[in-house]
Amino acid sequence: MLVRGVVFRLGSELPPEARFLLEDFRLAVNEAIRAGINYRVTSRNGITKLVYRAFREEHPRMYAQHLVSSFEVAASVLKNHMTRLRKGRVARTPYVKRLMMKTEN
Repeated sequence: MLVRGVVFRLGSELPPEARFLLEDFRLAVNEAIRAGINYRVTSRNGITKLVYRAFREEHPRMYAQHLVSSFEVAASVLKNHMTRLRKGRVARTPYVKRLMMKTEN
């Protein structure tokens, strides 16, 4: 499977619709991280089964695939967090601070 990642910086402000979408995605990721920690779930499938229905009601303007992508990001953050804890390193509760988004085709 071919995966491409693109990171770019914008010279001007984002349109309000795009900024809203990025903020909503970040909020969904952080809520999924909190749910995963509370229920001790770290897989994308587990997080999806746990919170998908509630997230569809909380984020009605977000596409379903974007919600699933937010669960994938949350699962990867949680797996890294659990690895740090297992190795005995100091690990705070993870939280996504930057505006970001992971999308599919």
